[in-house]
Amino acid sequence: MGDQPLTLFQIDEVNRLFATMKSAATPHLFNITSVLLQMYSSADSVWIADAYGDSKKVKSLAFPHLVLYGTGVPDGFWEALTPQSLSEGLIGRFLVFEEPDYVPFCDAPENPIPNVITERAKAWLDHKTHGGNLSGKTGVEGAHVSRVEATDEAKARLTEHMRKTGDRRLKEDVVDAAIWSRHAEKTGKLAMLLACSRFTGEASTWPVVTIEDADQAIELNNWLTRRLLERAAAHVSENQTESDSLFLLRLIRTKREWTMTDLTKRTRKFTARQRAEILQGLEDSGEVVIGIEATAGRSAKIVRRVD
Repeated sequence: MGDQPLTLFQIDEVNRLFATMKSAATPHLFNITSVLLQMYSSADSVWIADAYGDSKKVKSLAFPHLVLYGTGVPDGFWEALTPQSLSEGLIGRFLVFEEPDYVPFCDAPENPIPNVITERAKAWLDHKTHGGNLSGKTGVEGAHVSRVEATDEAKARLTEHMRKTGDRRLKEDVVDAAIWSRHAEKTGKLAMLLACSRFTGEASTWPVVTIEDADQAIELNNWLTRRLLERAAAHVSENQTESDSLFLLRLIRTKREWTMTDLTKRTRKFTARQRAEILQGLEDSGEVVIGIEATAGRSAKIVRRVD
């Protein structure tokens, strides 16, 4: 970012990065979380890095614009997260899109990029409000700031959505409240991006957020946030005991009911005692029901999920 304050980081297997960021044993990776949190809130100001004895080593970035685009295996991503990454607000700043199924083979044709995409990308690249340095390396004159307005109807819709989100956050626990805290802000950004996608470089197409943009952004981000909370609740754990319990619960929920024989075959990584203790805890919490049923003259222990 010191060399190029406008940077897109494309990281494959991003779950490995989050996994290594868990441990304070690797300070340079552990501190990435703090820097990402600061960068997110510094795009409209000057970000100054931690101080060193040698002042020449202190980084100062004018209007840094950091975009992190990470891809990885879904379960590996969720399990790499920690309760702290949720409650401190890092994950709440991301938009997480998940595809649960494998992608079938596709012999994709080598078609050229449509002109509508390249032309609109070039329109934004060429858009400047003054003669400053686009990279921003020389200081505050590097930013090219333009205002995107919204229709009165769109403003009212987004404002009402923000109010309802704020009211809901007050009733949530710490983790859920942290996720919802960034929800309205991300919704507004999505609405603005939808409007900006229509800009062709001509003054008549300068983006204006419409009610359709607001509605689409709200619908999409509501779904993403609820999905994030659901997946985090099913995967993110404080310790190994909680992780084992969540693993078994996720497995049980894939079917309506399990025989103890089938469940044991699928959970050989547990000892009989571990499995029994986890199942007892899940039954005590009301998440599963365990019973005995007679089939063909024989009795079998059955584990049922509670929907």
